[in-house]
Order: sequence, then C-alpha cells, then structure tokens
Amino acid sequence: MLAADTVVWTAQGGQVLAAGEVAVDAEGRPVLTSPGNWVLVRRGGQERAALGPDIVRWAERARRAIAWNEVLTVQPAPGG
Repeated sequence: MLAADTVVWTAQGGQVLAAGEVAVDAEGRPVLTSPGNWVLVRRGGQERAALGPDIVRWAERARRAIAWNEVLTVQPAPGG
C-alpha cells in the first residue's frame, strides 16, 4: 500500500507532496514548511519504506528504473 504519513497537497507545478506543517505566504498561498513522507507498506504492515515527500518525483524515478530494467531500491522507514 502507498500512503502519506501527513497531509497531502497538490502544488501548482503538479507536485503531489506530503507535508507536516503548512504556513501561508504574504499572497495567501500555502508554503510547506516541513516535509512528510510517502510510505510504501508491504502486506502485514511490518515492512515499510519511506519514499520522500514528492510522490511524482518518486514515480518518475520508478518509471525510469523500469524502462532501463534496473532494480529500484528504497530505504526502510524509521521505526519500520
């Protein structure tokens, strides 16, 4: 399963970001002040991997790995 460990925001540039803290700038736009993580969880919930705050960037990385027949590795999430 793929899930965010925080609130999810879609930025104007098309990024889909997990973010913990959100502030507002002088023009009233949201500013992400602390990143969250997208987390890949395997069946049973015991094995987790943190993918970082930008799921679109990670998906592009995965697409390139598949296209080049490479192994895509992820690091275990803290505490998982």
